[in-house]
Amino acid sequence: MVFLLPLTCLAFAMSASTLAEFAERHTMPLPYVFPWIVDGSLIGFSVATLNAKMDGRPAAWYVTLTVFFTLVSITFNVWPADGPGWMTQVCHAYPPVVILALFEVMLREVAMSHRKHDTVTPPVPSVTPSVTSPVPSVPSVVTRVAQSAGACRVTVADRAREAGVSVRQWYRKNAAIKAAA
Repeated sequence: MVFLLPLTCLAFAMSASTLAEFAERHTMPLPYVFPWIVDGSLIGFSVATLNAKMDGRPAAWYVTLTVFFTLVSITFNVWPADGPGWMTQVCHAYPPVVILALFEVMLREVAMSHRKHDTVTPPVPSVTPSVTSPVPSVPSVVTRVAQSAGACRVTVADRAREAGVSVRQWYRKNAAIKAAA
């Protein structure tokens, strides 16, 4: 994953150079800002898609905007392409596609590592009273069954669902409770 970030930055630099050239040719004010608007939107909506998915919200609108700004970036990258044949256009279209692909791969890796760390082993019932945990105080039937089975695992997503909040809100609530303790 460490290798993906420099590749994404290089693709962004190539695309930014072409987009700035396009903006300058068309006498846009501040042509060096134009790449940040176009390709920055592509990256911003990709992050918004990940946030929506992690919160359990619908992400179709963000996906649509990501695809739209990718197509806009491809169009503005291909437009100023001077050269013989279609291969020049393909070479100019490549950086925005790489930005999207590599950034999506990085976001999926972050989401997968987040899911790996979201698994919580249910506490073993003890005879002595324990310190109150930041998890909801009234466990659902699923959690009670999992705790009695001992071998089952309850994820943070399950705990958040029981509490009626998103995973992000569950983490924030637990962080506040731990900080207060």
